[in-house]
Amino acid sequence: MGCGASKSTETADGTDPQNNNNKKSKKEKEPLDSIEMKETKIPEIDQFFEKVAAPFNTMIDMRKALKDAVDGLKTLAEAAENPKEAFRKCLKDLKEGLGDIRFKLEFSTEGIRFAGIDEESLPGHVKEIYDAFMNLFNGVKTIIKSCPKLVQDFKDMVEEAKALKDNIVSAAKNAGLNPMGIAKAGKATAVNIKNMAKAPLVCKDLLVQGKDTIKDLKDLAKALMGQDVPADEGGDGGDGGDGGKDGDGGKDGDAGKDGDAGKDGDAGKDGDAGKDGDAGKDGAPAEES
Repeated sequence: MGCGASKSTETADGTDPQNNNNKKSKKEKEPLDSIEMKETKIPEIDQFFEKVAAPFNTMIDMRKALKDAVDGLKTLAEAAENPKEAFRKCLKDLKEGLGDIRFKLEFSTEGIRFAGIDEESLPGHVKEIYDAFMNLFNGVKTIIKSCPKLVQDFKDMVEEAKALKDNIVSAAKNAGLNPMGIAKAGKATAVNIKNMAKAPLVCKDLLVQGKDTIKDLKDLAKALMGQDVPADEGGDGGDGGDGGKDGDGGKDGDAGKDGDAGKDGDAGKDGDAGKDGDAGKDGAPAEES
């Protein structure tokens, strides 16, 4: 972009959006690199939240795998500024490297694959590009196939968490906690349930990324290879992944009504939370969620 005179960023109401960084940061959700559940010192509840952390970290691993695959293609494309440009340049380089060998991208319910390429006979740099695309295909396939089930798993876990929350005081007393310990257990439970509400959002974001990648590849198959490709199906993963009312996760990731996670994660009365207390060798993402 060329340089020029500075331009005022004031809006019609006289505010400057560049000076609203603090307010903006409260609304924006930072990407999660890990999830760590707080300890309640109540064995059965801590075991439950350990179970929740495992699929959450699986989602984070899938997101990292997709990012690594995209970054690999961007590196091979050198100065590519965004993923689609990287895909375009690498696909063009693959075509040029294969010379007279005719190949195409095949899209099906089983995923995306290269048809017409014998990977065993590929020369060095061409094989590197091919492998980078396969990492992309496989990463997206895993996301498309895994995320819908993970969303449902988390919904089931939220229901289980609500039942645990309702009995947290008696469970804490049975675990031998004193009043201070009960209060801390309630607060930890509230924070953990609030963290659980983020899981469907991570899933939905991954599905969007996966489907956007498929669309980009279809566009390139048409533009660079003259292919007819199947029409896009489905949306961005739907709204089902967003947390709903009564603890599935409310606005901005907070847990829902009736205190699954109270305001700012504080424990409620008597320590209660809230108000009342593989991808195959040639496989990749299917279009369908």
